[in-house]
Amino acid sequence: MCIRDSIENEKYALDFILVETNGLADPTGIIKTMWVDDELKFPASMRSILAVVAANKFNEHQGQDIFNRQIIYSDYILLNHADEVDETTSLKIEEQIRELNPTATLRKTKYCNLEAVEEVLSLETFTSSKMESLLEVKDLSTDEEHQA
Repeated sequence: MCIRDSIENEKYALDFILVETNGLADPTGIIKTMWVDDELKFPASMRSILAVVAANKFNEHQGQDIFNRQIIYSDYILLNHADEVDETTSLKIEEQIRELNPTATLRKTKYCNLEAVEEVLSLETFTSSKMESLLEVKDLSTDEEHQA
């Protein structure tokens, strides 16, 4: 792992590592590596999980397990392409996001342009209580889904 080597060898002075999983990627692997799996002894900690949700593609992906997990696990959600849907649709999407994750910060963006990027970079919202609540939704130690 290049990141681990960089941290352990102190070759680079890193302030933070920003991981963008791109598209419909399952965030559980990163969560497991950074938080859950003590055996890995990863020399960094997870401070937050951010999701980018495309408003113009929301209906296309809604209900997919990975898409839902991205929203559920996030502390901060960018509703991107918000300018490409009408206000009624935007409000419906926000409501559906809030059903999956009522506590995440939600910001509407265009081209993922965020005026207060420092707000994202300074987040430290991923806590042990957050992990415990996530574990109720998905057991991160296995790939098996728990049915309610």
